[in-house]
Amino acid sequence: MTSAGSLRIRATARLGRLTLDVALDCDGGPLVLIGPNGAGKSSLLSIVLGALPVEAGRIAIGEAVLLDTAQGIDVPIERRRIGYLPQDYALFPHLSVRENLEFALASAEPTLSSVQRRQRVDAHLDELGLGPYAHRSPRTLSGGEKQRVALARALSVAPRALLLDEPLAALDVHSRGEVRAFLAEYLERVALPTLVVTHDAADARHLARRIAVIEDGKIVQVGTWHELAANPQSRFVSEFVAAP
Repeated sequence: MTSAGSLRIRATARLGRLTLDVALDCDGGPLVLIGPNGAGKSSLLSIVLGALPVEAGRIAIGEAVLLDTAQGIDVPIERRRIGYLPQDYALFPHLSVRENLEFALASAEPTLSSVQRRQRVDAHLDELGLGPYAHRSPRTLSGGEKQRVALARALSVAPRALLLDEPLAALDVHSRGEVRAFLAEYLERVALPTLVVTHDAADARHLARRIAVIEDGKIVQVGTWHELAANPQSRFVSEFVAAP
């Protein structure tokens, strides 16, 4: 899979008492979003996905414009081709692993034949080592296995970009390190623009090419882990990079 191009975000939105005013660029590879609770991290993912309205802004991936309020462009969620992995994975418990992927693909690309859907699903199951689990219920899977299924579902729509909201938060401490290492390697390999929200310093350090800090709805610092550690621009950043 090759990079779809840079994800460029310019957005202003009212979120209750918070005004989100963000300008951010994400090239191929993971950009991790950190910040205090209520700073606007997950809301920014929802805006890129198309699930939250904006007052003004422009969102584009490569040459594809998803939102441009000045031009009256607002592509609906189902046509944005963005892979989304929510914190709880949101797998359908009454469907098998295969059926979860087939449902997502049929919703995103209804013109595909059943043979084409099966071939696409098989490819993602094999790529993520999920072939042996294809006919199992998500209820029977471990946390790490569920995460891989949710990632395969996000990738099944041939996304232009990936949005991951606390992708490791649901895992127990014993499996988190192993799954983190797998996810870091995989995200680098697929080379898609990827936004990852996390509250965990170890996750940020191992997953990110760059880290963007959001406080009170605004980007206050962007850099590598080492750049943030060497020159923290706020108390939050200083405490975050000092976490064990």
